[in-house]
Amino acid sequence: RAQAVALGKTFSRHWMHHAFVEIGGVKMSKSLKNFTSLTDLLERTGDGRTYRLLVLQSHYRSPMEVTTDSIEQAANRLAGLDAFARRFADARGASADADVIDRFREAMDDDLDTPRVMALVSDLVRQANAEADAGRDATSIAASVFEMTTALGLELRSETDEIDAQSQSLVDQRDAARAAKDFARADALRDELKSLGWNVEDTPEGTRIHR
Repeated sequence: RAQAVALGKTFSRHWMHHAFVEIGGVKMSKSLKNFTSLTDLLERTGDGRTYRLLVLQSHYRSPMEVTTDSIEQAANRLAGLDAFARRFADARGASADADVIDRFREAMDDDLDTPRVMALVSDLVRQANAEADAGRDATSIAASVFEMTTALGLELRSETDEIDAQSQSLVDQRDAARAAKDFARADALRDELKSLGWNVEDTPEGTRIHR
């Protein structure tokens, strides 16, 4: 904590120590050689927000399970939230629903219940999409999602990256390599995409890249 405020700026007013990080129900430990570093996670997901979402989905008093499946699920959920953000980009900065924000504050005041908040976010995303599909205004609902995720430090991305022909070709080649289980080729293509400045994510729909 002292190092974090060495420059005279307040880094955080409250500090919460999270319970153990586990893999397969066993505490992550160097002695057991079952640990995954943040660097490894970043290389696998290409987006630090995936780990933040993973943390937010678990209560700080409870162990957090970090597995290939949980990371992939968090990455897919984040991709869905970004898709929501693109659809409702015009709602950024609009007035949020007061009742929703009250529910958000109630959850946060209840021992920092971030899993309840993320469940609320999911409900609102479904509700906003349903309202928009029916031709009804969902601005205040979407604005509430943006306000809550921003407060949690989970910035949703509304912009769509323009993918050049070369990069798209590499994406297509990588998807083909993965389908053929040529993982060495897929890894090489991932590295090539990263060298071009892309973050690379594996999703059920195939390779997803973004800046």
